Amino acid sequence: MRVTLVSPWGSARCGLRTYTRYLAEELSKYVELWIVPHYRYAAPTREYAGWLARRVNALKPDITHIQFEYGVWNPWDPGVFLEFLRLIRGRRVVTMHSVGFPVEKAISELADAIIVHNRYMHGLFQGDRDKVFIIPHGCRLINIPRNVARRRLGIKPDTYLIGVFGFIDYRKGHDIALEAYRKLMSRGVGAEMVFVGGWHTNNTTPYMAEVLRTARELGVRVTGYVDDQVFEHWLSAVDVVLHPARAVSESGIVSLALGAGKPVVAPDHPALEDKPVIRYKTMEELVKALEELRDPKLREEWGREARRYAEENSWEKIAGKHMELYRKLLTG
Repeated sequence: MRVTLVSPWGSARCGLRTYTRYLAEELSKYVELWIVPHYRYAAPTREYAGWLARRVNALKPDITHIQFEYGVWNPWDPGVFLEFLRLIRGRRVVTMHSVGFPVEKAISELADAIIVHNRYMHGLFQGDRDKVFIIPHGCRLINIPRNVARRRLGIKPDTYLIGVFGFIDYRKGHDIALEAYRKLMSRGVGAEMVFVGGWHTNNTTPYMAEVLRTARELGVRVTGYVDDQVFEHWLSAVDVVLHPARAVSESGIVSLALGAGKPVVAPDHPALEDKPVIRYKTMEELVKALEELRDPKLREEWGREARRYAEENSWEKIAGKHMELYRKLLTG
């Protein structure tokens, strides 16, 4: 079986690139796998769609599997992605990393199968749901000991460290994290916070400036963009992962944190209903959760649940679910 994955790739600073990397590592054990990079930082045009489709078709794949997110194609002209799908030969699979728009009806008409990550996304999808398959987001099993990671990063062994991971953006809720940290400090809770990540394409937004100003004021460390290896060391070094996102459909950050066996504090959102995370509805509940997680025994309990979930949804197992779908499409 020859499978072509179309996704941001290479040096792209992008969650889709990371997702595709982990999926490809496992799929390549079972199929002849090719990656055709989609260049996310140039707004795609219909001419670009034709050029990219020719690159895919030249490989003569049995399955073309596209990792789709509205922001990495042309959000002002959905017809660009539809044109790309029309031109692809063979079976077409689209993983939707965000959903809820009318163009999904046309996408589902052109695709042979649609993948979403959870029931919440399935319910929001506006196309033909008979073509939709739920395959959870995979978890990378990260096995770096906490003390090893802390030595490499220069973090004291006894520091209670809260990590917020991912690009700094209003939707990710970094200002919520800062407000929670300010309240922890006002209550005399001994803790430190780190933001691991930088910006996507624009580091001069008013939101970015305010977050960086407040982080400096509170002594919150901001690493900027780091590569995957350093990212995994930070995940291993922190005691708790806080994911205060305002907009959620699925979360690669949460999946990575669970794979590292970390307690995760996240909003009470239906997209995360199947994950072992500590949920909050109010700022007071968020601060209380972070305060209670100073207890190593409580962190250990949540960490075990995190790791159990991650092992059940490891990338090896998620690749197997993809293989089942591919075979189904090819055998009818």
